[in-house]
Amino acid sequence: MLEVYRDFSENALAMPVIVGRKPEYDKFPGALDTYCIEAMMQDGKALQAGTSHFLGQNFAKSADIKFVNQNNEQEYAYTTSWGVSTRLIGGTIMCHADDDGMVVPPHVAPYQVVIVPIIKKAEDTQRVMDYIENLQKQLKSKTAFGEKIRLKVDTRDKASVDKVWEWVRKGAPIVCEIGPRDIDNEALMAKERIFLNQPEGKKIIKASDFIAQIGERLEFLQHAMFEKAKARLDMNIRTDIIEPEQFAAYFANSNEWIEDGKLGKVAFVRGKWCGDAQTEEILKSMKITIRCIPFDQSGTVGKCLLTGKEATMDVIYARSY
Repeated sequence: MLEVYRDFSENALAMPVIVGRKPEYDKFPGALDTYCIEAMMQDGKALQAGTSHFLGQNFAKSADIKFVNQNNEQEYAYTTSWGVSTRLIGGTIMCHADDDGMVVPPHVAPYQVVIVPIIKKAEDTQRVMDYIENLQKQLKSKTAFGEKIRLKVDTRDKASVDKVWEWVRKGAPIVCEIGPRDIDNEALMAKERIFLNQPEGKKIIKASDFIAQIGERLEFLQHAMFEKAKARLDMNIRTDIIEPEQFAAYFANSNEWIEDGKLGKVAFVRGKWCGDAQTEEILKSMKITIRCIPFDQSGTVGKCLLTGKEATMDVIYARSY
């Protein structure tokens, strides 16, 4: 199930995660092992985006759940417990949103393309709506992510500029504006949410090209969102902190750190941990947590960033929600 979580988080929500195991002290009560996916939000804090627990036979014994094994003997079942919650919605918002509002990954957006008619004169209404209806019919036959395009034509009695910005704030992946001038040029104005404040985020495109490219473009925007978040994650995982003194100084900062003229966000540190029980109190005093023990261990020897003892285990340290 952990792999199901990772796949959904990264490929549907465009939210990169670190996959690993929880330390002994942070396991689900009664579980033999707890596994997790950890995501980094834009403020550098960690979000535990999903957990999966191996319960062994502990819960089966308390609930008297048995099965007949290959030796024809009754045995207590080995059970698991897993689930994700609405925190994935919050995580998606916090991972991708900007100062203009939400930015929703195309794969999960309720509407992937929103069309807003631009009608300033009553006599243009029929012409614009006929053009949009024809465009709508052609778009409905197109697919992205193996499914039909989800499309919305906003015909509410409301100012066009207000409707456009409402969909921008809601994070619609592509908002199209169509008025008489666009019809004359057999084109449309397309605003791509992820690139909204960049030159390529607003462009006039031939309607025929827009229709032909829409599936591929939505998948490109999905990939671009993931790559942007992945670059932020990779850039804000410190691996160069190897001394306890450096570590303490780093997390003594509030939101940003300055070192050797460099400025960065206080976020994740990947470093060594000795596993001693006494480190729990050190973590509490520093107001940080060990988010997970990543599966991709380096196998190298170094100093525990909490005690200075020799250690081989790599962990992710961070502040969290």
